[in-house]
Amino acid sequence: MGYSKEHPSSFDLRGVSEDFQVAVIGCGAWGKNLVRCFSELGCLGAVADHDSAKVAAVLGQYGGRGLSFERILAEPSIQAVAISTQPSTHYDLARRAILAGKHLFVEKPLALQLEHAEELTDLARRFDRQLMVGHILQYHPAVSRLKSLIAAGAIGRIL
Repeated sequence: MGYSKEHPSSFDLRGVSEDFQVAVIGCGAWGKNLVRCFSELGCLGAVADHDSAKVAAVLGQYGGRGLSFERILAEPSIQAVAISTQPSTHYDLARRAILAGKHLFVEKPLALQLEHAEELTDLARRFDRQLMVGHILQYHPAVSRLKSLIAAGAIGRIL
């Protein structure tokens, strides 16, 4: 599994073992959705949140185990981390995860400062870690169609 220069926001899943485990950091509204998805895929390794009641609720519904962020970083059975926390925490959590050798999915925005986003991208390349930002609407058919209409000039000048 490695960083793709051609498609920097896509994962190369060749060679990923069936025991690949992802930890979700943040069990709020969107984090619960990630927990559900990873659970359904059979790769939910752990969840972490500063609110223990939220952790207990998602574990009760989807299974898995609750671990601290520090424990997740140290856990060799967890190969990737999905961050769904407040945007102000993304940079620090993502940086620590990459330095701990984890592949990484971060809900948007990746960071609040351009320099931080560039640093995370550079770290992912240097450590050969996958880094993907959750821009799900970028792949929505309606957004793709709007992009093509704009590119063709079909809807006038966009301000």
